[in-house]
Amino acid sequence: MADPVSRAAGDEEAFRAIVGRLEEWSGCPFSHYRAGTLRRRMERRMAITGQPDLAHYLCYITENPQELERLLDSVTLKVSEFFRDHGLFQWLATHWLPPLVEARSHLRGGPEIRVWSAACAHGEEPYSLAILVVDYLDRKGLGTENCTILGTDIDPSAVERAREGIYPKEQLAKVMERYGAYFLSHPRLGPDRLQVVPRVRNLVDFACFDLSSPRYTAPPAAVFAEYDLVFVRNVMIYYDDQIKGEMMAKLHRALRRGGLLVLGRSERLPGSWEPFFQEVERRFKVYRRVG
Repeated sequence: MADPVSRAAGDEEAFRAIVGRLEEWSGCPFSHYRAGTLRRRMERRMAITGQPDLAHYLCYITENPQELERLLDSVTLKVSEFFRDHGLFQWLATHWLPPLVEARSHLRGGPEIRVWSAACAHGEEPYSLAILVVDYLDRKGLGTENCTILGTDIDPSAVERAREGIYPKEQLAKVMERYGAYFLSHPRLGPDRLQVVPRVRNLVDFACFDLSSPRYTAPPAAVFAEYDLVFVRNVMIYYDDQIKGEMMAKLHRALRRGGLLVLGRSERLPGSWEPFFQEVERRFKVYRRVG
């Protein structure tokens, strides 16, 4: 029987090997991810697959390579909802959208508005932003031809689900009170699901992209983009300072000068990037690119 020290060493070795496998398979630098968070997510999959420890779980992954996709799904938890943090969306509707539209309302086909929702999970956030924009432009009698909204996520299965734009009716109960016109029912969906209307779905493009990956500096649709608004909420809290800095470089590059960056409530701008951004709204972690 192995002594506790040997078991601990073997456990750590198995943990590093699993992280390495996940990095190699996904292309994402999970070695920079918070170790405690990774372990908890692995333990969840260990329990589901019936593996007693990390060494056995490593063997299970070797014999069942498809488990890496399930582990990735577990590591990248999908916690989102429509108009999450309602106060933030109210602030955008009052302080961000009106002056932006007024400055560009002369353009044929409507104002140019470019938005990126990074780590968008199943699409609730980019669709919320699209509904916010469409609803406002409709009330102003303006078109949406020049509007571009991009949602990206590391998980291909999440991106595919986001493209469908289908959600449980119970999840949309509060949203329907204000934005019911932007969802539709259909016999093929069944009685308990609704779909985002085609006009809004067609406004949003989805792509697989890992903000933490060193392989790419921007998602395909953002190579030459200057976004007016970038959402990247509750992503950087999981990574170390090196990856946070690399993420910020990509976000800074993607934003136009004067564009807004929105972080999660529990996040803050890395200190080295403070000279390049101005705090606009402390409550909602909204920053403006100034440098």
